[in-house]
Amino acid sequence: MGLFKRMAKKKLEKQIARHMGALDRRPLEESSHPEIQELFHPHSLIGPKKGYPLYQMFHDFSKMPVTSIRNFVDLKKVEEILRRDKIISKLLRKHPSLEQEMEDTILSAVFERGVKASNYWKAAPKSYIDAIVKAAGEKPNPMNELVGRKVKALFGEKAKPRTIVDIGTFSGGTILKAIEQLSMEQRKVTKIYLVDVNEDVVNNHAVPALKRLGVPEKNIITILTGFYNASIEYKYIKKPFHERNSWKEKSSRKKFRELIDRADAVIGGAATINFAHDSEITLKTIKKMLKEGGQLILWEWGSPEVREKKVNIERMKKTVLYENPKGKITEFDAYASFLSFWMKFFNYPEIATEKLIQEINSSKEFDFLEWIEKKVDWLEKLRIESGKPRLADPAGYRNRAYRLGRELIEESKKQGLKVIEHSYPLAEPGKLSTGNVNYMIVVEK
Repeated sequence: MGLFKRMAKKKLEKQIARHMGALDRRPLEESSHPEIQELFHPHSLIGPKKGYPLYQMFHDFSKMPVTSIRNFVDLKKVEEILRRDKIISKLLRKHPSLEQEMEDTILSAVFERGVKASNYWKAAPKSYIDAIVKAAGEKPNPMNELVGRKVKALFGEKAKPRTIVDIGTFSGGTILKAIEQLSMEQRKVTKIYLVDVNEDVVNNHAVPALKRLGVPEKNIITILTGFYNASIEYKYIKKPFHERNSWKEKSSRKKFRELIDRADAVIGGAATINFAHDSEITLKTIKKMLKEGGQLILWEWGSPEVREKKVNIERMKKTVLYENPKGKITEFDAYASFLSFWMKFFNYPEIATEKLIQEINSSKEFDFLEWIEKKVDWLEKLRIESGKPRLADPAGYRNRAYRLGRELIEESKKQGLKVIEHSYPLAEPGKLSTGNVNYMIVVEK
């Protein structure tokens, strides 16, 4: 590529990033072209108070898997908006060959939006953080217990130096259950890397709890940044535009360098890898960290609804996700369970969930986002009459990019990782159980 074309391409990338809101550190709703912001984050332009409760429910679609974006955002419309920009239109006229890279450039900007959208966790309201920490403390998740057992099985009984990388640590729900399974001698020689964007919650909850379990302070290393910075450090992705003039993340990224081929286990739970826009890049990054024989031990939420807005109910009822001694768990089981969970999270009474499931069951196709928008006045009336509290801000129906377990398994195989386990260990066919969407994968390098 000639010098002038390279310069033109960089200018095009920068101008597209500007309109997509990914160029600087301002909030997306302030930095994005308003028409583009409306496509990616409905209701955000009117603010949390005026837009309540839809503002809290619908978060940025750029956080979805790259494979699903087109099903929720009209990227052709995005392109039309961008082409109206004088600088972009002039660049494309002067360098027609850039037309071939237009789509990829837009998708790169979508990725950077997704990275930036994750940053709200750095400064999420204390009330929201406290609510999540409290919930995690009062109701230990059995999936975290299962991760702990897998770590114990991998480490065995012998006490020898080991390294665990915990992705998305937050208050420590997953890593603490893993360490509890180890002997006191093993805890003393295990080095733990905690990766999370929220410095306060890691340092005030996870670190003290690990020390109380007998892990030496010198063996607890915090990497207080998004996991995508590991991918930047390993040269799998470029540094996002909104961070290119900042040195803030540099020291954190250096810590990822010392993890190359060092991790015995990379663990995570509850929407860690699912926060990733591109699972291929994330799994490549994890593979680079793992030593030979090291394992990724992960539990996640996975619901079919994130692949398309309007799902085919009849097809989902016939599609088996997993089969255990209790019976077959279908995509419909996961879908209905997932939406039932969110209705409770939105603080709507049981009658609202019953109405939702009834309408899903009687439909050939169903669009949950459309249903919520049509029913929101009725739902809010029910919530208020039942004395339920308002949603926390940010609440976020779609702030996680949920994937099915089989999708991560397929990608793991492509990366040359050996599949040890893929299961839905808490699944109950025909019941509205969150176990129907909680899957576990274990893969080995």
